[in-house]
Amino acid sequence: MTSVSTPCPTTIDVVPEPTDWLTVREAATLLGLTKETVARLGRRGELPIDRPGPRSARIRRSDVDAYIDSCRIEPGTLGTRADDLAAGPGDTDDDSDDDPVGAAT
Repeated sequence: MTSVSTPCPTTIDVVPEPTDWLTVREAATLLGLTKETVARLGRRGELPIDRPGPRSARIRRSDVDAYIDSCRIEPGTLGTRADDLAAGPGDTDDDSDDDPVGAAT
């Protein structure tokens, strides 16, 4: 009697799960910031940073995503340059515009 064996797979098709934790460098890359700025955000409490050891820091991907969402600006909330121009010059402390040139005082 002959036995039939199934071939062994030569590669394993496993999709790695995205990691939930990022290094400061990875977070900085996602945010388009420097590592120093990300560390500053952590010190200010704007971006939670976990410190499992004295020389290591990790940031949750979900916290980076939440920070990005908190920085988004709703369309139409900033106004436009045309709005600024239509409003005219702002009030200044310089009263020289109040008196026409050459007016008697």
